[in-house]
Amino acid sequence: MFSSRSRHSNYHQTNRSYYGIILLLAELGRSSHLPPITLAIIILNVLIYFDIFPLFDLSSDLQSVCVSTYTVLDQGDYMRILLAPFFHGDDMHLYYNMASFLYKGQQLETLFGSQYFALLLTMLTLLSSLMLVLLGQLASSLLDNPEYLFTCAVGFSAVIFALKVIATHYTPAYGSNTFLGFIPISAKYIVWVELVVIQLITPNVSFLGHLAGILVGLLKNPSIHEIDFEASASSFCLISAPLRSAIIHSHARWIPTGVTVAGGYGRGGSNNQLWGAHGLYVDKNKNVYIADFANSRIIEWKHGSKIGQVVAGESVGTVVAGGNGKGSRLDQLNSPRFLFVDRDYSVYVGDRDNQLVMKCPKSAKSDILVTGGQGLGSDPIQTACVNGIVVDQLGTLYVAEEGHHRVTRWVKEATESIVIAGGIGIGEQANQLTIPCGLSFDKDGNIYVIDYGNYRVQRFDID
Repeated sequence: MFSSRSRHSNYHQTNRSYYGIILLLAELGRSSHLPPITLAIIILNVLIYFDIFPLFDLSSDLQSVCVSTYTVLDQGDYMRILLAPFFHGDDMHLYYNMASFLYKGQQLETLFGSQYFALLLTMLTLLSSLMLVLLGQLASSLLDNPEYLFTCAVGFSAVIFALKVIATHYTPAYGSNTFLGFIPISAKYIVWVELVVIQLITPNVSFLGHLAGILVGLLKNPSIHEIDFEASASSFCLISAPLRSAIIHSHARWIPTGVTVAGGYGRGGSNNQLWGAHGLYVDKNKNVYIADFANSRIIEWKHGSKIGQVVAGESVGTVVAGGNGKGSRLDQLNSPRFLFVDRDYSVYVGDRDNQLVMKCPKSAKSDILVTGGQGLGSDPIQTACVNGIVVDQLGTLYVAEEGHHRVTRWVKEATESIVIAGGIGIGEQANQLTIPCGLSFDKDGNIYVIDYGNYRVQRFDID
């Protein structure tokens, strides 16, 4: 957000330039996935920048639309709360905001769906402006400095900061584990580092505006997101499944193009739809059972059917690993999400936030690190947000990685993985995955993957 701290300053948009617009068009041209709401918001911001809407006739005088504590609480100009985020100081201000928004929109609109993403943006836009007004009042009172009442800001960056917080929360691999490519830092803290660094590099940006966006993002209000994904997942994240009978050769390969065997008709509660599927099981007849947690049901898809049938299901859990507090030691876990039990009754646990898979042999006194443990990343020795695991009869481990939208294979005692599905970017093509979540095999060795972000289950046939 651009800001001004003067009560009477003329806060004009600088001479229009096209360089930032050209850069933005290049970004759009390179993107293979342009969700409709994300694209519409970008177009709206560009049209407003070029003053296409004569009704407002305000873009040349940003002082008429910028939002501050004074303009809202003292002058009662409440329209600024909605208008200010869509106006920008110059073409580069517009470019940086929209390029950043494009990437976040691709992640979150795909995850939440267009309808709920539009609602999310509406709420974030209003709440970010309101938060800026409240922060201005608070800063003025605590620091005894009335200038904060007149900190007047425009731009979409408060909303973008809020989206970054949300994206890091729901898709942790969205963030990086390094800052500027070489400074190690947890992804969840990068937004705070960016807040400070951006202020140091560009002093005329609105610190309070960016801080307002972060605080709104941290609210994590279920009424904003409509669905509390973590709470729902605790009820329907796993269907316990016996090991499939197929013995898969260690050099086996799978056809990279998947076949939709369940869902694929968008998000919803009809029997041909899925909403937030988190676990699956394939029986000997290739019928697929899915934990459809947002619909609070277990649904069965008969082999070859285009519609599912709701069935009853329940699970009972027993602590077999961890129990020593959250942490990264071998006797601790940090957000375990999926597990698998092999024929020897060893329990494999996907430890999401520690980026690893642990093996807990029956009656053993200590656990065994099977994969990962090298931090968040895309190298063959790393995993990124374990979101589903399965083990075959040879002890080969298969991991659904939410962070890189792929399925990897770890041969027993191997130190590196092989990508067998996805891993070519987020998308809805047959050879792409968007937040894979849950794995299973059929008796022929074909692998089934819940494609969470595309509301479908993909089958990758063994080659």
